[in-house]
Amino acid sequence: MPGLDKVNNCYEFLQRNTTFNLSQFMQATSYSATTSKKYLGSQLALYVQKNGKVYEVVRELPRKDKFQKLLRQTSRPLNGEINLLIEKSMASALSAIAHYNSPYTQGKAASYIPQMFIAITSLVISVIKKYGFDNELYEKDAQGFTLQVDGKNKIKNLIDLLKTYKSIPNIQLDDTEIKTFTSLLDLLRVVRNEIEHGSGVSYKLDILLDSKCHALLMNYERLLNREFDVSINSSLVFPLFISEKLSEEQKLAARSLQQKEYKAIKDIINTFNSALDKDVLANNFYDFKIWAIPKSSNRERNADISIEYVNIDDLSDEQKEKIERNFIAVREKTISEYRPSKFAEMVKNKIEKTVGKKILSFTSGYHLNKIIKALKWSDNKEYRATNPTYKMDYYTEKARVELFRMIEQNAEEIVGYSKAKFSS
Repeated sequence: MPGLDKVNNCYEFLQRNTTFNLSQFMQATSYSATTSKKYLGSQLALYVQKNGKVYEVVRELPRKDKFQKLLRQTSRPLNGEINLLIEKSMASALSAIAHYNSPYTQGKAASYIPQMFIAITSLVISVIKKYGFDNELYEKDAQGFTLQVDGKNKIKNLIDLLKTYKSIPNIQLDDTEIKTFTSLLDLLRVVRNEIEHGSGVSYKLDILLDSKCHALLMNYERLLNREFDVSINSSLVFPLFISEKLSEEQKLAARSLQQKEYKAIKDIINTFNSALDKDVLANNFYDFKIWAIPKSSNRERNADISIEYVNIDDLSDEQKEKIERNFIAVREKTISEYRPSKFAEMVKNKIEKTVGKKILSFTSGYHLNKIIKALKWSDNKEYRATNPTYKMDYYTEKARVELFRMIEQNAEEIVGYSKAKFSS
């Protein structure tokens, strides 16, 4: 593993230089030629690409702490194949978004969903390869032999690929996040099949599916960011729209959702939803909806601000009463996901995955509280707070991220705080 000084030198060098040659890199970092080529061709392959005799920084570097972890990682480094899969995935996702946001596109969901499935499939494959589980990508027969199609190994379908991802130790999504993602994909898989082979519905379904399409993109972005620290949101802005007058097609689309020809899709969604847990149904990553309300301003310095996101849970009752400006209220995270009992289950699952052992008992009232007290988070609203609307205690996303990071670094210490016992 490289020394931390060399890693920091490498980070600072890449921040200062967008193009360089091998000799310059070696001189700045003190790495040998062999080590330099190794890092530039593996761990740094997502950020640096070779062009002839020079190297070019093609993407913004992650934060310094994540960069240090990248170069010191013990997991499988990125290689050219993984990098190509990520590039393919992002290109497909951006193409899907471009078609969806285009005013010329009719039947947005019908073209968006298949392209996003391609993007997500490529991304999940690249993640599984990153962890070195290449052999788990393929379907096998009853005897355990890999199936082939047209002379090539047959890759599992997307739902099964996510199941494979879930079984890998130390992944970056928790069980609840994977469950929500899988539920959404499973629903849209059936919807896509009905659109392609069923009643011939098209653009009139966009009203019904827009929140699911948005949630699909959010899940994709989260997986991409968590596993590779890469984002596509630098290429995106809030879409432009007009609402002065609805076209006849829009009016017909809204009315058509009540007609028999669209009943098949509505029945699919309603039937699927009826079988889901409440924590999935209420999750923004399964069904994302916002109200977009115009915001006016009579001040020049505010005139260029068209949208402002406000977490309504952060406002006091007085602020809610006195606020004068229009706003978009976004439910940032479903409270039930982070209620103490649910949070305790997430922490227990994370510990068991990290350590590879089962815990006999882990409750929120005893074991989780022991951890929270040891970390001195009990009275810190950044980690544990009370929702003013529902009067329920909950743990924040910051608590989940930081506690999960601590578990990855020293799970035994966290278990020690909790007083929990492993099964023999």
